[in-house]
Amino acid sequence: MGIFSGANHAITAATLLLALSAAAADGNELARAREAAALGSEDRALDIAMQGLKRTPADRELFLYAVELLPEKPSARAAALAALARAGAEKEKDDYAWYLGLCKTTRVAGRAAQAVANCRKAMELEPVAYPPYRELGLTYAASGDLARAAETLGQGVEISSSSFQAHYQLARTLESAGNAAGARRSYNTARRLAGAARDMDAKYYRALIAAG
Repeated sequence: MGIFSGANHAITAATLLLALSAAAADGNELARAREAAALGSEDRALDIAMQGLKRTPADRELFLYAVELLPEKPSARAAALAALARAGAEKEKDDYAWYLGLCKTTRVAGRAAQAVANCRKAMELEPVAYPPYRELGLTYAASGDLARAAETLGQGVEISSSSFQAHYQLARTLESAGNAAGARRSYNTARRLAGAARDMDAKYYRALIAAG
């Protein structure tokens, strides 16, 4: 990332660093992680989330954010999230969050069939939540099935049409599939929605869209 430049961005970065310090004092790892991502460091954001999960492994929202940020490759952090997901699924069998974690971590481990099964389980438990569509679509994309990936991510857009993240993920897949016109439309929608929002996630996605 590292996309910020100019005086205005320097001021913004300084302001965010002050907020990051304040959030650290409050022990709010989710806020700290989001602020770190907005500053351009996904890796630091994930580290903050993982540190928080060591202290509070049942923090569902922090877990979901860590799953979203987890890179697409095996790692110690992926193994730690997989263990948390298994434990969570055993205790809370009706919560889609833990199956979503299993979907992502089995995908990055190269077990596509298990990943699809876990994503579908998450979708059955919460059919109107966007994250299962995101992870299922990205699982199809990782397996090379870009047509099914775009279809699934398009369904995610239908149920979460105001989500800049949903439009961004669809745009990336359409671009990979060679659908330049469709990708451009989705990128433009993601840019418009993220531009109208004022939270840290919107800043993060505005940077992703600008970089992409």
